[in-house]
Amino acid sequence: MRGSTSTLLAMAAAAVVLAGCGNAPTEPSTVNSGAKGLVLSNIFMQGGPFAGANPPRTRYLLVGGVQPALGESGQLVITSWEVTIYNADGSVLLTWTDPAKQGPVYLGFGGALGGPVDPVPGRPPAASYRLRVLYSGGGSGVAEVSGPIIPD
Repeated sequence: MRGSTSTLLAMAAAAVVLAGCGNAPTEPSTVNSGAKGLVLSNIFMQGGPFAGANPPRTRYLLVGGVQPALGESGQLVITSWEVTIYNADGSVLLTWTDPAKQGPVYLGFGGALGGPVDPVPGRPPAASYRLRVLYSGGGSGVAEVSGPIIPD
């Protein structure tokens, strides 16, 4: 019995290490300023043809949730919402800000969070994105998430 317990513990430790490593180039990564503050959850970006656009253009759609961290007691206010979209070589393709997202967070919001349409017709979709949110109140700071753009 003792041998099987140590085997289970070793397997559990290996699973934790593997889960913590992830696959950096293809999985979204999140950076928050601490245990308190603003949480970006299940954020991802899709990119694909903008239906009905003539000439054809690529549209990008950010999806996910934004909410105060569990235990956050202060009123959080979003002061800046910026999405940067990158080509495969790392160069910036587009930058999009959304003033409608600025303001009090209250309980949070989620779903389709919007996104830009590429102004250049026929340009192929970009490779990755970064969402950077600045906020004040309670646990003031920055919340950031980045990852690959999922084709649709």
